[in-house]
Amino acid sequence: MNILVLSDKFKNTISSKKIGMLCKDVFEKQNHKVTYLPISDGGDGFLDSIGYYNDVVKVYCNTYDAYKNKIKTYYLRKDNIAYIEIAKIIGIRKNSSYDILNATSYGLGKVILHAIKNNVDTFYIGLGGSLTNDAGLGMLLALGYKFDNDKIIIPDIIINNKFTFHIISDVTNPLLGSNGATYVFSKQKGAKEKQLPILEQNILNLSIKINKFYNIDYTNYPGAGAAGGLGYCFLSVFNASFHQGIDFILDYLQVDKIINDYDLIITGEGKIDNQSLNGKIVMEVVKKYHKPTILICAINELDTKPNDKNLIDIYSIVPTITNKKEALEKPTIYLKKLLETIRL
Repeated sequence: MNILVLSDKFKNTISSKKIGMLCKDVFEKQNHKVTYLPISDGGDGFLDSIGYYNDVVKVYCNTYDAYKNKIKTYYLRKDNIAYIEIAKIIGIRKNSSYDILNATSYGLGKVILHAIKNNVDTFYIGLGGSLTNDAGLGMLLALGYKFDNDKIIIPDIIINNKFTFHIISDVTNPLLGSNGATYVFSKQKGAKEKQLPILEQNILNLSIKINKFYNIDYTNYPGAGAAGGLGYCFLSVFNASFHQGIDFILDYLQVDKIINDYDLIITGEGKIDNQSLNGKIVMEVVKKYHKPTILICAINELDTKPNDKNLIDIYSIVPTITNKKEALEKPTIYLKKLLETIRL
């Protein structure tokens, strides 16, 4: 049997690439042929997907994480194009604490500036996995923007060059309100309940200035709330094009051209729940390719299997193999044990 693995990451535990490697190891021992493609919705693993082909190079640079600690990171480059994964810059880092009122996208701006100074003029930015909620203010300051009451002073490096920005994300939330960046996502980044009005007011104040200066209002645009409001900033300040994350990656990897060579698809994510049925990678893969598909996950919170003739079954580490605590502590070990129980 020819198997294609198109699995999302298990968030904060196992990368898409690692999951593919485990599947290849286990199922090739069952005499199947296995190919994996690292995929991403624009968050963690975005550069693994882009870097699957060898026509891009890694460019290393010094910058800052979300709390202004010095770090070394990289982006990918091909000719005058840069691919940047914000999770590698202002995302969760090992042993990082949470301090959302002081979290900033400044480090992202420094990476973009590094690319600009090295003659990049086209950017693909994977938005996802950020620890920030500053609507891009830090990024703009790092690029040299200045705010003087209602006036925004644009740096010469931006004025004197023409740039094209593409943002990659599966988030469709607006910037503000109960469904916006602050009230939907900031608690995942460590925000306390009493901090929410402060965070919301901060990005509201910034949006008022930006809307007035550029005479345009993207606050309600689907995806403006992505990455703590960075979506809004890229749309408003840089007139960015917005791309749905999984669609962009699957097109980039040209999956349509190879899908007919495979008999089975393996896809998955860390937790399968009702959100997985609405725009998340796993069900998009099931619906898009109309191939027999199995889902793998750490935790399955669905009461029943989704009604799709192509979905064969869902395999879950918890409670089949171990409990949630053990699965989080040794995710790779227990995922491999789960895969070894699946006979294809």
